[in-house]
Amino acid sequence: MKKLACLVVVVVPLVSWAQSKSPEGSLTQFHDRLALTVQQQGFWSAYESKVDAYASAYYRQKPVVPAPEDTAPHQIGRLVDNLQNRLAALEELESAAKALYASLIPDQQKIANQMLISTIPTFTSADIGSTLPGEDAHRKENKPDSGKRSHRGGAGAGMAGSMSQN
Repeated sequence: MKKLACLVVVVVPLVSWAQSKSPEGSLTQFHDRLALTVQQQGFWSAYESKVDAYASAYYRQKPVVPAPEDTAPHQIGRLVDNLQNRLAALEELESAAKALYASLIPDQQKIANQMLISTIPTFTSADIGSTLPGEDAHRKENKPDSGKRSHRGGAGAGMAGSMSQN
């Protein structure tokens, strides 16, 4: 009985906290704060569906775990496939976010600047605001422009080719 009481004291607040941090709640709050016009609703719907598609891509993935019948390169390939699927969904979400943002008036854009990123699931336990001192500056310095992202190929393709020849 003590274990149950302890679980209730620890788990219930954690679940409540997690739900308050969920992208679904953030989406609703964000939508409400934007006070969209009828013309902007189409952009919102497209954005919301891309957030759902991104989350679905993540939850559809089968975790890559070592198995005796799988070679290490095959396991890594499955991991790459999972990440490429997530990246593709995230890039579509980015396009929908840009279109939504472009449809907003300046006051709405200010709200989007504060809230939009919190509507995208990150699938990590780290909070966005929990970076170490100087870490944000490092990220900004090393972040590629979204228009200049490199895609798989180049050195990775060459390495894969040399691995399969050995």
